[in-house]
Amino acid sequence: MTQPWTHLPQAGKTRNWCLRPARETDLPVLLEIYRATRAPEFAALSADARLLQTILDQQFEAQRRHYQAAWPAARQFIVEAEQQAIGQLYLNYAADALHLIDIALLPSQRGQGLGEALLQWVIAQAQQAGVPVNLRVRRDNVAQRLYLRMGFQVVEDDGLDLLMSRPQVG
Repeated sequence: MTQPWTHLPQAGKTRNWCLRPARETDLPVLLEIYRATRAPEFAALSADARLLQTILDQQFEAQRRHYQAAWPAARQFIVEAEQQAIGQLYLNYAADALHLIDIALLPSQRGQGLGEALLQWVIAQAQQAGVPVNLRVRRDNVAQRLYLRMGFQVVEDDGLDLLMSRPQVG
């Protein structure tokens, strides 16, 4: 079946930010975003800075390979503010649902409404296609409060992650 939406806008602007397709040349900035957003999780290892950076780099590459293998047709976007990368969004468009694979914003960009604006854009894409939005979130991730506020519902809890879905609103 042909994907119901293949022509995504090249940019959507709100509050001085834009969303654009990621390019292979964005790998260094995607690594920096990964390091900045995931470093707190690994800080408990009490490793020196070089070892911590090596671990984060390896985890980034493992995640990247996993995403490409699990969702080969997924689309990755860079979130920019004033032509500076401040986050990323990874989506898989399927006939039955839009899967939000990953969303990450630099810590300095959080709490300003950008996450909500990105979710509104994702929800609009799903509504246009007439499908729900699905995502997985760690049980201890504070972002789940935003997802609940945006109409997502917990449909599965495996003890570590929550599978959440926002039904199609017709």
